[in-house]
Amino acid sequence: MDRQLRSGLRWSLLGVFAAGVMLITASVVISGPAGWDRLNHVVQDVARDLGIAFVVSSVVAALFELYRSLHHQIESMRDVVDATMTDKLTKEV
Repeated sequence: MDRQLRSGLRWSLLGVFAAGVMLITASVVISGPAGWDRLNHVVQDVARDLGIAFVVSSVVAALFELYRSLHHQIESMRDVVDATMTDKLTKEV
């Protein structure tokens, strides 16, 4: 299940990243009807800002998940070493 969760998380982060890139690209391409310049600029700015937010949030979430995973692996190894050393060492030590 943990592997499925990580796989699902990776796909969702990739989806958010791709949506951000598409919004940034769309903000360059978007053009509305003539005479609506102010609305066109607002829509372009909002699309660009949302795209940047999606890209940044997916990168931050990926880095946080990488840190959490590595921290969990280190703690697991530490627990295994402690348990093994407890079995091997005598009480006098």
